[in-house]
Amino acid sequence: QKTVDNSYIDCPISFDDELVGLFVDVWPSNCHVVGLSIECSNVYSMIATPHLTRKITLHSVHDLRDMNITNAPHLVILEVREYHIAEISNDTFPGMRFLSVLKWLDGNLSTIDIQAFEHTSKLLHLSLQRIRIGELVSEHFSALLLLTHLDLSQNVLKKISEDLFSENVMLRVLTLSQNNIHYIASKVLSNLLPLSILDLSSTNVSIDMFPPDLYKLSFQLTKICVVQHEL
Repeated sequence: QKTVDNSYIDCPISFDDELVGLFVDVWPSNCHVVGLSIECSNVYSMIATPHLTRKITLHSVHDLRDMNITNAPHLVILEVREYHIAEISNDTFPGMRFLSVLKWLDGNLSTIDIQAFEHTSKLLHLSLQRIRIGELVSEHFSALLLLTHLDLSQNVLKKISEDLFSENVMLRVLTLSQNNIHYIASKVLSNLLPLSILDLSSTNVSIDMFPPDLYKLSFQLTKICVVQHEL
């Protein structure tokens, strides 16, 4: 049995050969294919994305809609790096109903639509790292009821509102490190019962600023990182 990524998916035998053999001509020359995974750099558009594709990695992409990745309904992992995209809108991820892992890294977003993730309700892992996010509201994550891992590190967040993760009751790992956070609302963690790892390292939050709710939940946390110290 062949696998694309042992962490996420097992692929039936013969899918690799079918993908590489039948669709090799549709990719630009700077796309690399390994099994059911496609990795592209500095690509402006693609004719089509093979139907069976499970993972796509894009570097320096300009418009996700030009990549025709909605032709891959079985896509499980999408990674976008060093992009030239100003907005994640509510039509950025249409048709990706099986997407489980989304990594949006290394860029400068001006806007994230509050309904940006409404078509990705099966997301388990979401990383929005180094994209200079300054503010988020609960509506941004309200459709992600199954989310277990959220990484918002290395942004410019200053405040975490008490309802930001109100719908993400399955969250187990929350990473907020390297932000400008000065304040955590007292109820921000009250509904995150499965939470086991909280990373607030390299922020402006110190141990004496923690809300009482955190101490009530501390018995279930296996790791808490504050500034440069672990508790």
